[in-house]
Amino acid sequence: MIRTLTLLVLVLVAVSPVASADDPLGYERLKKMIGPELADGSGVVVGHVEPPSVLIDAKAESKLRSHAPPDLPDFDGITFHNLAPSTPRGSRHAVGVAKRFYGNRHSMSPGVRDVHLYTADQFLRGLASNARWPQVRVWNHSWVGASGASDRGLLRALDQAAQRHDWVVAVGVTNGGANKPLLCSAFNVLSVGLSDGSHGTGAVGTDALYGDQRHRPHLVAPAATTSAATPQVASAAVLLLDSLAAPVAHASVVRAALMAGASRRFDRGADPAARAQPDYRAHPSVRTANGLDTRFGAGQLNVFNSYRIVTGQRVRSLQADADAGPIVASGFDFAQGVEAGTASVYRINPKADQTLTSALIWNAPGGVSRRIADLDLTLKDVTDEPTSIAESAAGNDTGEHLRAELEKGRSYELVVSASGERAQGKTAYALAWRLGTD
Repeated sequence: MIRTLTLLVLVLVAVSPVASADDPLGYERLKKMIGPELADGSGVVVGHVEPPSVLIDAKAESKLRSHAPPDLPDFDGITFHNLAPSTPRGSRHAVGVAKRFYGNRHSMSPGVRDVHLYTADQFLRGLASNARWPQVRVWNHSWVGASGASDRGLLRALDQAAQRHDWVVAVGVTNGGANKPLLCSAFNVLSVGLSDGSHGTGAVGTDALYGDQRHRPHLVAPAATTSAATPQVASAAVLLLDSLAAPVAHASVVRAALMAGASRRFDRGADPAARAQPDYRAHPSVRTANGLDTRFGAGQLNVFNSYRIVTGQRVRSLQADADAGPIVASGFDFAQGVEAGTASVYRINPKADQTLTSALIWNAPGGVSRRIADLDLTLKDVTDEPTSIAESAAGNDTGEHLRAELEKGRSYELVVSASGERAQGKTAYALAWRLGTD
């Protein structure tokens, strides 16, 4: 334990080996397809937040705080900001996370050149004091914690900062047992679990708005610990952000693309307990109201699918562009806002029998706000009489997720609507989709 604003409990875990050669995340396949032109994160500044652990380095025989070291080959060419003077080598945990987040041999963003380092208490104090932040776009938090009465304010401050600065924030959930509120109970984050399901599930409620009915994690990745899984998601987010053009290079687009691109069929490992669980959404008990699985969220990170979304077809809604064409391939939209009581419509004319996987993401305002917008996602068959055939309308979070089978020769509409009960004014959103299989 360390003392920060109040008592913060941190989980420090060993980092597992890098994912095996069978390419479960689709990164090797992506590199082979795109070649040297593949984005590598060179235009993205990142933030690496670590628990302020004190470890004994066997060689140096000195106490080391948890900053990543600048002197390993994995970090050649990287400028580390906010290096503590007493951390010449860094902690084992920090080094393992760093290699997977931005290391030039084991990450999906080997071109990152600017890394801002924080301990968890530094980061939380910055949130509490409304500090000025560097130009970070993607943060990694491979730690969990609780601070009692301060949790509510810290979560609200994080959501406000994430929206204001357009951050992608990857946070780990616990390695089994009950989750902690910091930081997976925030709205504007990507919470990460393990592909074998051996992690904590669900948000921890702190007040009426930040309730415990929300489902966590959002995504899973193959690793032995959530400390190792989380930077895989953060690294993929860097790659996707670097692949987007400036007008649509928003955190919500990246989050939506990662969710829509996730694989729902994946190897959960050899553990009998994992194998005994029902397959993804196979049983009603694991189905969430917003289209996810209580244990695995949207599924396992698949950067190949997500890359095809962000580099694919951007389609505007008919309300934004009356001449907008139909969705025919993987793609996305970023809309500045849908007003309460209105809807945005996207046409779909499948060229074959296909599976539609889609994710709708928007932000919570954080701060002192007592409400979040309530957006819904509906699929209609409009070939003859318009008929709703699938819907995601949870009403208690900032994401809706819809998956449905489409038939060649039929016409569909994917509809984003805003409830008049909680939405005020316009709500910006990102919508991502892919047509095909896992």
